[in-house]
Amino acid sequence: ILPFWLQIISVICLLIFSGLFSGLNLGLMALDVTELDILINSGTKQEKKYARAILPLRKKGNFLLCTILLGNVLVNNTLTILLDDLTGSGLVAILGSTVAIVVFGEIIPQAICSRYGLMVIGAKTIWFTKFFTILTFPLSYPISLILDCILGKEIGYVFNRDRLRELIRVTEDKIDLERDELKIISGALDLSKKTIADVMTRIDDVYMIEENSLLNFETLNQIICSGYSRIPVYSGSRHNIVAIFNVRDLAFVDPDDCTPLKTILSFYKHPLHFCSIDTRLDVILQEFKKGFNNIEKTITEADDVAPEDETPDNVGIVTLEDVIEEILQSEIVDEFDMISDNRAKSPVKKRTTFDFSLLHKSSKHNLLSPQMALAAFRFLSSSVSAFHPDIISENVLQRLLKENVVKVLNLKSSACHYLYQLNSPTDHFIMLLEGRVEVEFGKDKVTFEGGPFVYFGVQAI
Repeated sequence: ILPFWLQIISVICLLIFSGLFSGLNLGLMALDVTELDILINSGTKQEKKYARAILPLRKKGNFLLCTILLGNVLVNNTLTILLDDLTGSGLVAILGSTVAIVVFGEIIPQAICSRYGLMVIGAKTIWFTKFFTILTFPLSYPISLILDCILGKEIGYVFNRDRLRELIRVTEDKIDLERDELKIISGALDLSKKTIADVMTRIDDVYMIEENSLLNFETLNQIICSGYSRIPVYSGSRHNIVAIFNVRDLAFVDPDDCTPLKTILSFYKHPLHFCSIDTRLDVILQEFKKGFNNIEKTITEADDVAPEDETPDNVGIVTLEDVIEEILQSEIVDEFDMISDNRAKSPVKKRTTFDFSLLHKSSKHNLLSPQMALAAFRFLSSSVSAFHPDIISENVLQRLLKENVVKVLNLKSSACHYLYQLNSPTDHFIMLLEGRVEVEFGKDKVTFEGGPFVYFGVQAI
């Protein structure tokens, strides 16, 4: 019926359409709805453009599938009929159409569209697809409705936690993410699978202080050198944690006052937060995010599960730093940490240490009160020739009185205490500031008593 040249053109056009339908079937249907949504939100400008063009049709998955398959079947059957009319032999037409469809209508198009289905074919031939959806609508749409009822609507491919972690692992060398970023993603995905027992510091390894302690210099020095900003307080047993205090609470504490720790605890009253040892890390992270008094490194005690008639023992503590380390998949070490891992207990090689004994030097001295220091200064500079301003400057004498030159004698351990003895050489000067002194001299042992500001040993200086 058709001229020979028109039949040749028709066969070529039908082969192109067959290849296009086959390629669209693979290229469009292989594109996941979830993947298209991701490209729209995070793809390049060109990817966003193509994804927006394809997504409306791709959401109607069964309708699109029916359209492509009906169009492909229609084209392939028409091609066979034309070849039969062109060759005049049914066998030749079947063999010719089979070879042509397999090579030009299946293999080549699918090879191209499997790689460039979205970027080249799918988006740029969207007008062709829409045209055939209208053309085949009377047949393809009812069939798609039946498929939707039977199979349900397509929801796209969704990754669960394990598959997402494995996807990141197997594509590690193909994506532009740093190793630390991959570790953070992996740590965040594993957070809900770990419990406090996996990260907590055991109670035996926790630095704590007894509630009846006095805040003298030695105690404060231990607290500062521990490097922790929040210290648990126990009563009796280390497993009985009764309070917690912040190192900042000690800002106005004078070591010389030996303030009882209970006084500080009763004033600040930081609440304790207890939780079970099997609490998941994602749950405890939410608790930390609520504030816990809006502090950065709150300590939460972990308890053993015990019968109702027993009080569970504290078995360890967990901090916000412990949870963050699990997310980062690495240890956070600051200048005060003594170990880098509370499980492996690896010591920190380079740790900043401080010698606070230098600050305590003057606290061991028996310092004079300002009034007594002034009286001693005036007496020495005016009444003792060795300390006259012509011999020693007033500034030097004042500095001398601030040094460790004051001695307090405790006579409870002995009935008498000798400052000087006959025939015993001495090299020091003594002036009495408080108390009484008894002096014996001469063969007759003449005795007299002296009080404050009596002095001896001027010749020694």
